[in-house]
Amino acid sequence: YVTLAGQVGVADHIKIGNKVRCMAQAGIRTDIPDNTDSAGNPNIEAGKYRRMISVMLRLPEILARLRKLEDKVGVGDN
Repeated sequence: YVTLAGQVGVADHIKIGNKVRCMAQAGIRTDIPDNTDSAGNPNIEAGKYRRMISVMLRLPEILARLRKLEDKVGVGDN
């Protein structure tokens, strides 16, 4: 079986393995091997995708911390 959630797009001539699950709005541009969870556009392994999203949600805080450190050591584009 293959599970494609809502609004998943699949390019032409792609091979999708057995027991593959693709999260919503994934963009499948490359072959996917058996027993894979996929997410994102372009598609990547779902665990990596979730980790990337969790970091992206923290980017404003990370940037603020970086700017403080740059000010402290006297570097940066200020």
